[in-house]
Amino acid sequence: MIRESELALNAFRVKLQYLDVLDSKDIEAAFRAASSGRANGLLTLPSGILILQRSKIVELAAKNRLPAILPFPEYVDAGGLMSYSASVTDMYRRAATYVDKIL
Repeated sequence: MIRESELALNAFRVKLQYLDVLDSKDIEAAFRAASSGRANGLLTLPSGILILQRSKIVELAAKNRLPAILPFPEYVDAGGLMSYSASVTDMYRRAATYVDKIL
């Protein structure tokens, strides 16, 4: 992770801060750490824990005035700013087409 931080700092003049969320109880602590670290934005990665707590994450991002790039459209449905990902529904449809051709 140190290498990625150094590359980001050198290329874009940004400091990356990694905050591990292993449990739903860790979410508020992560936002407190981001606020105390003077974060300017939030990028969440795909995680089962986070998708289940998407409403809470969206709420805390808005409360802390952190623009957030989120991994799935469900976050946007919950009120998030934006998501950036492939459409899982479209991938399943495409997979079904391939299964049909194979069979």
